[in-house]
Amino acid sequence: MRTFRPESTQAGFNMTPMIDVVFLLIIFFLVASHFSNQENAVEVDLPKTTEGKEMEMDESPRLTVSMPTEGEMYIGMKSVTESEIKEILRKEKARWKDDFELRIRTYRKLPYAEVEPIMLMAAEAGVYDVQFAVLQE
Repeated sequence: MRTFRPESTQAGFNMTPMIDVVFLLIIFFLVASHFSNQENAVEVDLPKTTEGKEMEMDESPRLTVSMPTEGEMYIGMKSVTESEIKEILRKEKARWKDDFELRIRTYRKLPYAEVEPIMLMAAEAGVYDVQFAVLQE
């Protein structure tokens, strides 16, 4: 009986699965960075402060409402109304329970009367972790 003996007995690595994994990781990080940047997609001239603490970058679920001018409200890059914000707050609070937080980004000279309805909507929905985005002087 004859046996087949290749001239070279070196074992090789199949690189295809590793290349697939690397490309999947690249795509994942590109998509993840895109979503994290959407929170700050709308340009807002934030108020300045000398006090406060820097927020840690964590993975807790949050909704960011941006108010670049009087009467305008955005979630991500989408323009929304007060009724849409109220509904989103209610749904997200039911989904995430106590871990959910609201971040408000407002124009530095926006009157409090424009921000108050959002805070009242958050309280009605049971969202008590409300934060304001500011710039440190």
